[in-house]
Amino acid sequence: MVLAPIGAVYPGMDFHVIIDVFLVVVLGGLGSMTGTALGALIYGELRSFGILFAPEFESVFIYALIVVVLSWRPQGLMGRQVAGGH
Repeated sequence: MVLAPIGAVYPGMDFHVIIDVFLVVVLGGLGSMTGTALGALIYGELRSFGILFAPEFESVFIYALIVVVLSWRPQGLMGRQVAGGH
């Protein structure tokens, strides 16, 4: 079996992955592994449904979810609230 690369390697190719990972961690809550797993599940499901039903707006659904969750719970879904914050 011969393996060949599908695409070329170029600087900045990880930018989209880093953004996705950041959104998942913020959605789940910083410092919470179970929250990150829950955030990844929700993120993946919402992205899949967005691609299926409205591909041109799939990223809008994800950012709208982030805005709603952070408005409701600023520490994320399962993050702990920091005492004495300003």
